[in-house]
Amino acid sequence: MKCSDNTAKLDAALAKAQQQLKPAVKSARGHGYDYAALEEVTESAVEALSANGISFSQGIEETEDGKLRCVTRLSKDGEWIITYCPLRVATKGRNNEMQELGSAYTYGRRYALQALVGIAPITKKDFEKRQAREEQSWGKDDDGASAGPKPSEAKKAAPASAPATPNPEPASPAFAQMGTVKKELQTIGADFDLVNDWVQVNAGGKSISSLAKSEPERIAPMLQYVKNNIDKFQLPR
Repeated sequence: MKCSDNTAKLDAALAKAQQQLKPAVKSARGHGYDYAALEEVTESAVEALSANGISFSQGIEETEDGKLRCVTRLSKDGEWIITYCPLRVATKGRNNEMQELGSAYTYGRRYALQALVGIAPITKKDFEKRQAREEQSWGKDDDGASAGPKPSEAKKAAPASAPATPNPEPASPAFAQMGTVKKELQTIGADFDLVNDWVQVNAGGKSISSLAKSEPERIAPMLQYVKNNIDKFQLPR
């Protein structure tokens, strides 16, 4: 790890951001266990970091001895912290060289960002328990008068002057489709990150999430290809 001569502002901002991190839920599955995919880890951090004026970037760097590593950088007002994660690229995998590199890079980005920002992914069960505790503890610090609506009712509450809406707006089609994609990949035993890497290579850099929003008609053929070539999208045990 390397850092600028002074990191006081960055440290203070990062401490605030860490209090605002969203839970990184282990919603993807591979190797026979659940884990937080790259998009879950990134989503956990990006809003809190941005709200506190912290930018982050990641890339691949080749060292003098020819080895590759993932570089993760946080910065604020000219102060910065850089950390390195070595990339172990499989040489005898079932994928081509670029796919193996993409897989290793995805792992590196996840691990480096989690470590540098302080993200600890949690299971769906633990996430649900946390939500239940928030419900039970609501208003216990006072008489509830200043606590606002309960967490479960916050989204339901509407301004007194607002007219009733008998037909609530449906969930975003892209969001709903992403849920379907994750469930389908989990059902057939495909690793989400490997599939996402393959999509980015073959869709001009677009992730599965971006593809679901901009070109949803390509999702079904993508899933069919993964099913027909499942051996390419399963991590070795």
